Amino acid sequence: MGYEILACQKGDRLYPKRFVERNGLPEKFFYKGDISFLNDFRAVAVIGSRNALKDSILNAYMSGQYAAMEGFVVVNGLAVGCDTAALRGALRRLLIRRPSGLSLRIISRGKLLSMNR
Repeated sequence: MGYEILACQKGDRLYPKRFVERNGLPEKFFYKGDISFLNDFRAVAVIGSRNALKDSILNAYMSGQYAAMEGFVVVNGLAVGCDTAALRGALRRLLIRRPSGLSLRIISRGKLLSMNR
């Protein structure tokens, strides 16, 4: 695959100022793409059931799509179901906490941020 995953840790020039100001955020993370948006972004978590009904999946997809269109970064844990649907709807700017099968599709189309390599 044609992508490079880089590491960033506290003290690095690129380490987000917002991460320094908040407790409990990772001191080291891995990323792909331009992470400058981490210093100035609005985020929304779109989460839901793993065993969701079709209507719930559609609602999550539309919520992710609308949030991205309004300039929000969609944040979730990449679980199957509503999480995945929301990310598919957004696929614009992404902040992801945990890698999974969807990560590789996202990596080529957006931004990836993970505490795991």
